[in-house]
Amino acid sequence: MKKNIKHFLFLAAAAGTGIHLMNRTVNRTACMKEILSSHPGHYYDWKHGRIYYTKTGSGAPLLLIHDLHPASSSYEWSRMMKKLEKTNTVYTIDLLGCGRSDKPNITYTNYLYVQAVNDFVKHVIKTKTDIITSGDTSSIAVMACHSEPSLYGRFIFINPESLDHMIRTPGPQQKCLSYLLQLPLVGTLYYVLANSRWKVKRDFRTKYYYNGDRIEPGMEDMFYEAAHLGGFAARFAYASQVGY
Repeated sequence: MKKNIKHFLFLAAAAGTGIHLMNRTVNRTACMKEILSSHPGHYYDWKHGRIYYTKTGSGAPLLLIHDLHPASSSYEWSRMMKKLEKTNTVYTIDLLGCGRSDKPNITYTNYLYVQAVNDFVKHVIKTKTDIITSGDTSSIAVMACHSEPSLYGRFIFINPESLDHMIRTPGPQQKCLSYLLQLPLVGTLYYVLANSRWKVKRDFRTKYYYNGDRIEPGMEDMFYEAAHLGGFAARFAYASQVGY
């Protein structure tokens, strides 16, 4: 009996060590090209962590907010920025838990992002601002305007989610998955598998582009890198997203 227990503990320790090494290897190799770090920007020291942002152009201020996805970052707006900066002062941000911003171990809620956006407009932009959002962040912009309407002008929502999607509440399955993702070893493994290079490539061909031939070289690598920046901390925002 004791021999069986020792054998089981040895196998468990070996499996745990193997999973840990695999997680570290994936996180390291995903960021080796340093695509995102090669694009200079600034940091806004917010109360819950540093928020990465860029500022280009001149004219009326315009804030671009990326989608809420583990691989999302302000780099999504790179081509659109080049056109908009000719007529506007264009700001982009990496929301907390995404891209080059800090990824603290906290519960990420819509209201957390609402506070971040409002504070960013008040302390960095410092004047009435127009906003363009992508995907899930349309609800953040609406709530930000509702709480502080004097800060905002016009809004454009690109591919906003349906109201049915936005009002989902966490059930037992979502709560269990969110808890699982916060576990150091198993949670990181789940995150690594859910945001693998293969998964990013598949999303580009099934969700992001109707024509795979139009995908620019390096774009998939950039999204893959964004999903793993910050190492094991990258999973915390995702845990809140899958938990609704």
